[in-house]
Amino acid sequence: MKSKITITEIAAACGVTTATVSRVINNQPGVRKEVRKFVQRYIDQLGWQCSSLKTRLPKLSGGKTVFILCRSNLLNGGGRYSSQEALQLLIERLEAEGFLPFTIFGQTMQILEKCRELKPYAVVLFTKNSWMEEPIRKLIKQGIRVAAAYGNEFTGSCPQVHSDYADAVKKAVRRFRALGCSEIGLFAGNGLHVHPETLEDLPMSWVRNIAEALENSLPDFSLKGNVISDNFGARGELRNCLENGRFDGWICCGRSMLYQFTQEAETAGLRVPEDLPVLAFSSGNLEFEPPLRVGHFVSQTALIADQLFRWISAEEFPENVEVALPCLFQAGSAEYKTKTNSGGKRE
Repeated sequence: MKSKITITEIAAACGVTTATVSRVINNQPGVRKEVRKFVQRYIDQLGWQCSSLKTRLPKLSGGKTVFILCRSNLLNGGGRYSSQEALQLLIERLEAEGFLPFTIFGQTMQILEKCRELKPYAVVLFTKNSWMEEPIRKLIKQGIRVAAAYGNEFTGSCPQVHSDYADAVKKAVRRFRALGCSEIGLFAGNGLHVHPETLEDLPMSWVRNIAEALENSLPDFSLKGNVISDNFGARGELRNCLENGRFDGWICCGRSMLYQFTQEAETAGLRVPEDLPVLAFSSGNLEFEPPLRVGHFVSQTALIADQLFRWISAEEFPENVEVALPCLFQAGSAEYKTKTNSGGKRE
C-alpha cells in the first residue's frame, strides 16, 4: 500500500465524490447512512488518517487556551453567515479577556479525542451532531469546559446556544396567514436532492430546523412536496412552481437563495415581494447592501457570542443548559400588494 493515500483516491475507490469523503471524515451531515458506513469502513481498513491533523493543533504553553472547532467556510470572514459573525465576536472577546483562542476545522471527532491529551481550558463547537456526544461527555468528565452553538437538537451533553428557528417559523406562518396564503414553499440551501426525502438530505442544520418547524406548523407541508433544495435542476423546478403558482407564499434560506429566487421570479414576470409574499432567513448582519426588499429573520449573533463567553469564563461551569435566542425580524424595503377580486377575496 502507498505510504500516503489522498482523499481523491479514497473517493475513487468508493465511487463517491471527494466532498462526500470530506463529510465522512469531518463527521458532517449530508451523507446517507449506508454511504457513510461504506466509506468509513474503507477508511478504517486502510488505517488512514489525515496527515494535517497534527499540524493544525497548537502546542499548548500554559494560559487559558480555547479550541474553537468549526467548518472551514467560517474562517473566510466577511460575515456571510451569522455563525461567521458570532465566531469573530467570540474570538475578539476571548482575546480581550486574556484567553488564547485557536480555530480548528475538520476531523472533529479526532480533534475531540486529541483534546483529552492536550487538555485545553475549554472547547467551543460551532457545529454539533449526535455522534459527538460521547467524546464531549468524556472531555467534561475530565474537567474541560465544552460549549456549543448552531448545533442540532439539544441532548444535554454540554451547554448549547442557538437561534430559535421554530419560534421564527411560527411568526412567519402567522404573517403568511394574515396575507391569505394557504400553500407555502421553502427554497432551501444546498441539498442532496431537488426535493429532499428526509431532513438529513439538507446538510445545513439551521435549514433542517426551519424545514422541521414548517412540518410541525403546517399540516399539509412535506419535504418532497414543499421544499426545493439548491441542487442541479433546482432552478428549473423553482421556475415551474413560480409559473404555475403552486405556492402563494415562500421562505428563502439565506441571501444567496433569496437572490436566486428573485431572479427566477422576475423571469416569470413576478416582482418580489410586490406580487408574491416572500420572507427570508439571512445573515446576522442587519445592515445589507443593497437593503433587502423582503422581510427577514436574523440571528442575534452578538448574544450568541456573549453567551458562549459567559459559559467559558464562569466560575462554575453549567452542565446541561439550552438557550434558544429569538430571531429578530426586520421589515423589507418593499411590501406585498394584496390583490382582491370583485368579491373582496385575495386572488
